[in-house]
Order: sequence, then structure tokens, then C-alpha cells
Amino acid sequence: MSKENLSQPGAVLIEEAFIVTKDGTQFSLKNFIVEITVYEHISMNGMHAEITIVDSNNLITAAPILGEETVVIEFRTPTFQDKFNRNFVVYSIVNRLVNNDREQFYTLKCITPELYSDNFIRLTSKFKGATDKLAQDIFDQIKTKRGRTGNAPDSELFITETPHATTNYEFIANHWSPMKCLNHLATKSVGAQSNKSNFKFFENKSGFFFASPESLVRAQKKTRAVYDEYNIQQNQTQEVREDKRSGAYNYISPFISSRFNQVESIYYPAFKDTIKSQMDGYTASSMYSYDFTTKRLAVLKFDGRPESKEIAKDDRRYISETFDDFETISNINPIPEGVLGNPLANRAFSPMATSPYASSFSRGVDQIRNTLIRRYGDAELEDNTMEITVPGKTDVETGLLVRLVYPQTKELGQGAVDRTELEDPYISGIYLIIGVRHDIQNGQHSMTLTLMKDSLGDF
Repeated sequence: MSKENLSQPGAVLIEEAFIVTKDGTQFSLKNFIVEITVYEHISMNGMHAEITIVDSNNLITAAPILGEETVVIEFRTPTFQDKFNRNFVVYSIVNRLVNNDREQFYTLKCITPELYSDNFIRLTSKFKGATDKLAQDIFDQIKTKRGRTGNAPDSELFITETPHATTNYEFIANHWSPMKCLNHLATKSVGAQSNKSNFKFFENKSGFFFASPESLVRAQKKTRAVYDEYNIQQNQTQEVREDKRSGAYNYISPFISSRFNQVESIYYPAFKDTIKSQMDGYTASSMYSYDFTTKRLAVLKFDGRPESKEIAKDDRRYISETFDDFETISNINPIPEGVLGNPLANRAFSPMATSPYASSFSRGVDQIRNTLIRRYGDAELEDNTMEITVPGKTDVETGLLVRLVYPQTKELGQGAVDRTELEDPYISGIYLIIGVRHDIQNGQHSMTLTLMKDSLGDF
């Protein structure tokens, strides 16, 4: 057996690619695949895949491929043990085109089995208990075993910060799908340590997660774990100035050479948009609530600006939590001091129903506060994001931290220059990966990482 080597950035080995029909017949797709695209994102309940086929054997009719077939995809970066290995269900065949009488093209649109099953399962029942336990019980309704269609692992739910602080939650699912129930629970869950209460239910290549971005950041900061570092200062055609990574971090991905860590393209839609930040509830927002039990109106305010604690001293309606009370990548607030903001310019309503008997149906001030803070956490995922396209590797997944080196545009001058002086202090630093798109075409693998920062700089 020849020893593997990895000399070309974006090299990939497709180890498994086959389709299983409803009657169990298996057909290899290796010689028919033109392109594979796989998506995972913190805002998506399951992974999506698109597989473009060039069919010269009339496979689509002979199999036949009509929907609900299982597709097994397994690919790996050479020399890496960590691989992408998942099963998908075909739910649509699109862009079918006959090239000539011996060849046709089409694209199989696929989703993971749990996401497919969710469309056909409905729950009508009462749920009561800790939100982490309820999440596991509901996930078991769509959990699948995958051994018969390849080596993909069985589906598993990873829950962070268990046991949750929300131990006595109660709701009724009225003909809801399991994933609608899980998304509802995510909006009501508070972890044992996280204050931002922005739990998400999502899937990456390792499995399903019921976790908050805040808890993901905390766990990796504790061990100083960073997936990798990507550099915009160099590209694939320029001479390599530094063949190393910076920072005192425990890198998860092995270092091969700087060629594997160069950003091929970047999409940064908005460096700053102060009006959008206010309208999304990132800068400041408020929550109006009416208590149907006591017949009283309540107003709660949140302010994410650096001077928010000083502002709150003169207004008792401000909640105590602000940027400094959350677990962030660094301790530097990305909202500049002195920027205009007004909680009353972004208002929402959420009802209360307090109970003197401590019923689990009671909805009090703490839950309204959590809803207000969650709006800030959700806006953070929209306001502070960018996309970078880099050479593909199969040890990446949503939820990991990554470091980005973004250059300042200035003359380098003469003599030795401190590396940190070359980095833009507002853009360079640690980010959370909230989305991954794998693109495999013509034997090359690239990936687009969606990055989010909740603060400036490194930790």
C-alpha cells in the first residue's frame, strides 16, 4: 500500500459515494459525480447536499431514482484520519438536461434522514421538565440508525451545559413537528453557566447539537483550542513570507504549510452598519409585557453599548446584564463607545402570566428578560459575520473557533516589524465558525466558512 502525501491544497479522496434504492439495491456514483456541495449552518436544523451527476448509463431510469433513495457520501483529506461521512435522503431531482443521446445531467438535492423524517412526524402532547431532558426525548422521535447503508455514525444529540437551569418548563405541542418542538425549546433554554440564553438546534458532520454559541466559545477558551488560522496577507501565487501560524493556541488542525492556510476569497457584506444594528436589536432594544394575572404592564430595556452600565443607573427598567456579563471570545466590545442607540427604537411584546402558586405554566420577569437577551444574541449572528473561501479539509465543523489574519494597508518601512502591527485590530482575531459549505469539483475541495465574532481581537 502506497503512503499518502498531501502536497496540493484542496486535495480530496472520495472514498464512498453510492445510492441505495428503496428495494435495497446499491449503485456506485463515483464515476458519475461532477460536483458535490454540502451545507451545514448553525441556523439550519439539518445538513443539505447537492450532487450533480453526469449519467451515461441511464442510471436515473434503470435504478430508478425517483426520490427517497439513500445517498452515502464519504470523503477525506489525504493523510487525515478525520473524514466527512454522512447519509442523505434524496428529496428532489432538478436541472435534468439531456446532453446527447448517450449522456444526461441532473442534480440530486438531499437532506439528512432526520430532517427528512421531520416533515412527516407530528407531536400532539404535553411536555414538562428540564429543557435538556425534553430535548433528548423529542430528538429520539426522529433519531435514526445508519449502519445498513454505510459506515456513517448513528445520529446523536450533543447537549451543552447540562443540567440546564430551566428545570421546570412546560409546553403543549399542538400538531408540531419534532424539530419545531426543539426550536421552541431552544428559545426557552438557559444553560447552567450561559447568560445569553441563545441556544440553537443544528447539525454538523459530528451529529446534532443543542447548544448556545456562548457555551461553545467557553469550552474552547478553557483549553485555548483553535481549529486553524487563515491568512489574507498572502495568497497562492505570492512568495510565502512566513511558513507558520501565530498565537499561543492549541490548534486542532495539523499544520502542513502556509499554502493550506491562505484565504482564496472573502465576502464581507458590512464591516459596520449602525442602523441595522439598532433595528436588529444588537445595539439596544426593549421588551414590553403585560401580566394577565396581576394586570400590570412591564417594560424591560437592554443596551449593548460600552457605556450601558452608566446609562442604566438612571433607569430602573434596564436589566443588569450587558456585554461584560457574557462569555465572549475577548473582552473588547465591537460596538464603539458613544454610538447612538435607543432601546425604545426597537420594541417587541411578550406576555406574562405569573402565578402565586409557582405553577410551571407561570411566565414571569426572568423569562421576559431571557427573551430580550436572546434577541441580542440572535442579532449578533447576523450583524458580525463574514465568509471566507479556503482550501478544503475534512476536520472542520460548525462550532469551532478559527483565527483570521487581516492586513492593515500601510507601508511596511525598513527593518524588523512586529507581526501584530501588520494586522487590522478590528478584523483580525478569533471567530466562531457558524457555517461550513464544502465544494468538491474536478478533484479539488474548497470550503466556505461563515465566521462570527462577538468581540474584537484574540483571547
